[in-house]
Amino acid sequence: MFIGFPFPYTCSRWHTSISIQILLIELFADILIYFSFSFILVFGIKKHLININPNIIMSFCLWIFSGLFIALGTLYVCNENNVIYAKRPFEIKILETGYEFFLENKGRPN
Repeated sequence: MFIGFPFPYTCSRWHTSISIQILLIELFADILIYFSFSFILVFGIKKHLININPNIIMSFCLWIFSGLFIALGTLYVCNENNVIYAKRPFEIKILETGYEFFLENKGRPN
């Protein structure tokens, strides 16, 4: 089971369920696409619709949330059993595609 959109960039390792495999090229491509889309969306709205002026409390909350998200993600990735590849060293076969909500328990395809 791979995770990531539009490019799958992480999956569990085959010998244990605790560690993951991270594919850096796909991860950086996804991050670049996410930030580009966000940049175009925010500045498109700011230029054509309304001027966005967030208040200080909202900005502070977003900075705290972002910092916690990055810190927890870093702790998750720094597990010594994780493997990080620059490029995927194996081929993938698509058995099933779709989306899954956060708390939805969907089994693996056969």
